[in-house]
Amino acid sequence: MLFSPDTSLEARRLLIEILRKKTPAEKLAMVDDLIETARRFAISGLRLRHPGSSPEELEARYRQLVLGPDAGPALEARRSRTRTAPQGTDAGRAH
Repeated sequence: MLFSPDTSLEARRLLIEILRKKTPAEKLAMVDDLIETARRFAISGLRLRHPGSSPEELEARYRQLVLGPDAGPALEARRSRTRTAPQGTDAGRAH
């Protein structure tokens, strides 16, 4: 649902007008921000359920949550990429 049921028609019209004026890059940045916010919420929930976990363990739990129980090969491929990524690249950057 794009709008809350209590959003006025004028507010909807204004928001749509603003969004239409955004460039594709700006819209993509907005989506990227939303994904990062969702990731942070998920990791926060994992931290509450697993308080003794290290940041690396929480990241691994998050990836398993997102990728599913058969994530082993994908996680191992990512680990091998981050171990071999040259300094200064974002190949090992967590999303």
